[in-house]
Amino acid sequence: MSTDVRQKFSSPWVFILAAVGSAAGLGNVWRFPYLAYENGGASFFIAYLVCLAIVGFPFLLLENGMGQTTSKAAPGAMGEVSKKYNLRFIGWMGVLVSMFILSYYIVIASWVTNYAINSPAMPWQADSSQYFYQSFLGLTDSITQKGAFNLLTFVFVVFLYMALFFVMRQGTQGISGVARFITPIPFVLLMLLAINSLFLSGSAAGLKFFFLPDWSKLFTLKIWAAAAGQVFFTLSLGAGMMFAYGSLLNKKVNLKRAVLIIIAGDTLCSLIGGTAIFGVLGHMAVSQGVPVTEVVKGGIGLAFIAYPKALSLLPFIPSIFSLAFFLALLTLAFTSMVSLVEAAVAPIIQSKPSLTRTKVLLVYFAITLCFGLLFMRGNGLYMLDIVDHFTSGYMMMFVGMLEAIIIGWFYPISQLRTNLENNSQTKISQIFDWLIKLVIPPILALLLFSQIHTDLAHRYGDYPMEYLVFYGLGVMAFVFIMSIVLTRSLPNGKLAPPPASA
Repeated sequence: MSTDVRQKFSSPWVFILAAVGSAAGLGNVWRFPYLAYENGGASFFIAYLVCLAIVGFPFLLLENGMGQTTSKAAPGAMGEVSKKYNLRFIGWMGVLVSMFILSYYIVIASWVTNYAINSPAMPWQADSSQYFYQSFLGLTDSITQKGAFNLLTFVFVVFLYMALFFVMRQGTQGISGVARFITPIPFVLLMLLAINSLFLSGSAAGLKFFFLPDWSKLFTLKIWAAAAGQVFFTLSLGAGMMFAYGSLLNKKVNLKRAVLIIIAGDTLCSLIGGTAIFGVLGHMAVSQGVPVTEVVKGGIGLAFIAYPKALSLLPFIPSIFSLAFFLALLTLAFTSMVSLVEAAVAPIIQSKPSLTRTKVLLVYFAITLCFGLLFMRGNGLYMLDIVDHFTSGYMMMFVGMLEAIIIGWFYPISQLRTNLENNSQTKISQIFDWLIKLVIPPILALLLFSQIHTDLAHRYGDYPMEYLVFYGLGVMAFVFIMSIVLTRSLPNGKLAPPPASA
């Protein structure tokens, strides 16, 4: 028999801060700006807000609600949906997706660590693009050229794993400490950078690109697929994280209000980060005499080019502010990694109480570190791009679609809504039921098929097909197969009375 010995969050605000910390991470400062940059700026932002309202809010309420009402992480919660069918494999799929995300997310966090350490000297001042791609990453000309192993990245990754181990071995107390003392810090510093970008000459050109839409672009499925993928990525949906955090929440907490605050905090972080980056892009475009869309190379490296450039343009003590900013960026990454770890640790401990948290963490970190080695060579950025595309562009939405269908029709969703209303004494509209049952599944299916069509018509990133198959489809196949193996090998534990709150 399995027992859940995890402590509950001590208050709704600790949960909100923890969930905001999970949502507001590098995805807001690294991923959101480059997706906006590649998809029409304001047009993408509008599509993102629509997807946030139609998909993000009800789905965040769904996953947190299932965790809260069952007190179980993703696999256990999905096991409660239907006693006839063993549906825990859907929860395990989400957990495995979070494992792959952690393996490359921590590598990106190690890049931020490097920038923080080098902030006093600011070696990127002359050419931020050359510094990031050549001097630091040693990026090769193509994915087929492996290049040299980046030992410095490896050292930083190990350091971050040690920090995560120190926090996560304390369980809910460690998560709560991170939420209270770290989550609020980066918002203040991001705001300062955004304000600074507003006063740069030419910033209006970039801000116009970010805030004034090209309405014609809204009629392309590419933008909507990218926006929906970002909603899933930034809100930590379809990856087991919100189930795990919801399971640590007292059943009497008003979850509807908490979810609205989480979404508001996450969106604010994206808005501030986008303002900071596009203000700088406008300045760079005017200085170079080129359109905003031609200032820098898009993709994952955008935030490591535009942000350093912004810091070098500060009128006073740029090195000190640079240090503070990248430390703040590192805290954004750290709070998100905490949730990625808890998404995997929680269901394993619930299924196998004989395993200590320390043992689970050590094995989990060893597995993700081994996979993360792929991203530490000269072609690592290309490899990271492929894995990110297939995990966030396909798997998170696929898992989400399955969750919506199964919980919407098998649970049924009306039962979850009734439970949430009874727990928090708050009315939830029946529109929630219809969104989960009839709106979200076809939307996600359409976006997935659109993504498949796009990738078949135009090979993603022009990467060789063997790399897309092995590192893209291969990851998806691994997630599916291992979810079945874990479902068969790990029991669905019963819960013991929870201990005192942390």
